[in-house]
Amino acid sequence: MPGSLPDRFRLFLPALLVVATAALASPPPAGAQRVPAGHDCTTCHTLSSQEAAALIKPLNLTVKTVRHSPVAGLFEVVAERDGREGIIYVDYAKKLLMQGVIVDAGQLRPTVPPETSTTP
Repeated sequence: MPGSLPDRFRLFLPALLVVATAALASPPPAGAQRVPAGHDCTTCHTLSSQEAAALIKPLNLTVKTVRHSPVAGLFEVVAERDGREGIIYVDYAKKLLMQGVIVDAGQLRPTVPPETSTTP
């Protein structure tokens, strides 16, 4: 039948719906806080250059700039080693480091981060 899901996907759909419903109905993890609608998280979360340097110290990188990324919940750290710059993303909990390019899905171009930076 044109436009219908392949049989292998139809088998997983009920399980996916159960998992999604359970996830949405369950309370947040211990220690998690609910964020009020319209709250600007960038006013509460900061990452100094010194904190960023400590996080990426094992990578032997020098922090150039730190700012909020175009994606909520992430900082963008521009770092340098041997004259080459790159971007490392750090989550607001300062537990995860990510590397890559954030692409605007509508324009399929890399995003331009906001010009406001956090404490240098």
